[in-house]
Amino acid sequence: MVYGDNEGIGRRGYRVGKSTTHRFRQRFFRPVQGTYGVMELQPGQVNWGSINPQPLPGAVRLWLWSVFAGGSDFICTYRYRQPLYGTEQYHYGIVNTDGTTITPGGREFEQFIKEVKQLRTQAKARDVKPADYQARRTAILFNHENAWSIEKAKTKPHLEYNGTHRQVLPHLEEFRCSGRYHQ
Repeated sequence: MVYGDNEGIGRRGYRVGKSTTHRFRQRFFRPVQGTYGVMELQPGQVNWGSINPQPLPGAVRLWLWSVFAGGSDFICTYRYRQPLYGTEQYHYGIVNTDGTTITPGGREFEQFIKEVKQLRTQAKARDVKPADYQARRTAILFNHENAWSIEKAKTKPHLEYNGTHRQVLPHLEEFRCSGRYHQ
């Protein structure tokens, strides 16, 4: 969801990700029937890229709110405590290696939880959406085979299957359409 290939610093700059990618993924997963959520939301720095900067201040909270706003039922973090050793010892957790000191990403989780609790006092879960909003219908067909074929044998260097879908989203949002992706 927050993969930022060539969008941040280094090969994989995990600073904040692209907002269009967040919206694209939420719309892509929303049609899932039943419970769905985001697993392994990183609470801070990782060691996957050639340069591994901290996420920008507020990025973890942005990711949490993006998932929540997309209708997800749960959000899991990858780890509670930063490991003391091993290949992922530089992956941040909710708390540092001492097991008690809260990391910057952990503080953003805390802030998000407080904000959701406050929101729950003002709104009911699963409130019915306005009838005029529910009456609007937009469907976008996303076909994995087409995406793979286009990426494998591009006829134009600028042709991007996923990019085209991301360009459509802002226009749907302008018209307040409840767009759904169908696979």
